[in-house]
Amino acid sequence: MKKRFFRIGAALLFAVSLTSACSDDDDTIEIIPDESSISFTINGAVEGVKSGVATVGQTQVGGNYQIRIRGNDGDEETDQSYILDFIRGPQPNPLPDPEPDTYNISTLIEAAGGNGYYVSFVDRPFGDSREFGGAEASGELVITEINSSFVEGTFSFTAKSNETEEVIEVTDGVFKANNNL
Repeated sequence: MKKRFFRIGAALLFAVSLTSACSDDDDTIEIIPDESSISFTINGAVEGVKSGVATVGQTQVGGNYQIRIRGNDGDEETDQSYILDFIRGPQPNPLPDPEPDTYNISTLIEAAGGNGYYVSFVDRPFGDSREFGGAEASGELVITEINSSFVEGTFSFTAKSNETEEVIEVTDGVFKANNNL
């Protein structure tokens, strides 16, 4: 019932936004797409060029806080072919917002206390999934700009599978993430 109410509400909101987007002089409709994006090349156990949307926010896990930059594709959770997380923390108090800088991508243990980021790449998250990172990863995340709307930057890293000896190498990573900090 909640999903049905949400869909009806979303449809009404969309219809209202379409009518207000039309000018008096012109019947064209201007729709401004979500400007968040992420893209990267991946080689090794997983191959290809990936792209999608990106967000950044602070989450609480138990008594610890984390800053998470997340990239994924697909409109629904079940559509996604990958999920990529850069996670800073954990630590007991809310972490300060990241500053433009170069950050190490390392293991979960090395990133504890906000000393860097660890990475989790999940290929095919909703069926026959493979996860890389967490325990074995290295690379860098560069935050080039942060404002109230977006966090922008670049990244590259190498990560090992959490279950096998398989390795991935991610290069040419670029993101512009909606800022929800």
